Amino acid sequence: MQDGFRNQRLSVLPRSVVKDALGRRLLRRLVVTHAGYYPRAETHLVKRPGGAPETILLVCTDGTGFVEMLGQQHRLGAGHAVVIPSGVPHVYGTAADRPWSIWWCHLQGSDVGELLSAGELDALRPLVVLRNVERVVALLDEILTDLERDHA
Repeated sequence: MQDGFRNQRLSVLPRSVVKDALGRRLLRRLVVTHAGYYPRAETHLVKRPGGAPETILLVCTDGTGFVEMLGQQHRLGAGHAVVIPSGVPHVYGTAADRPWSIWWCHLQGSDVGELLSAGELDALRPLVVLRNVERVVALLDEILTDLERDHA
């Protein structure tokens, strides 16, 4: 993957801050450890043969892309979201002819499993069509803006 995308936004909490948050009663239930926005992310390709330590949420707002895991490929387009559970090997990337724009975050905490169960999402059924993509984007934008301001 290249070093970045034009007009991208990205925030990654330091590991020490994540560790501290996961140790606090109020915060340990759900912690956003990374968040970002990649507009028209040409050449975006991520391969994690060992999975990620966090659960990943990708929200596509434009263009198309794919996620592969457990031998299945899932296509994403505008208004789709996909969840990649922690520890699951995966590959995801943009389509060459219609680069996607994605908002994304990585999640850790004791309630991540419950969140996935409530949405009936797992590695075999990771895709959801969003009813209100604007609201989801507004929430991700708010989360990212807060992380950009202060990691405390």
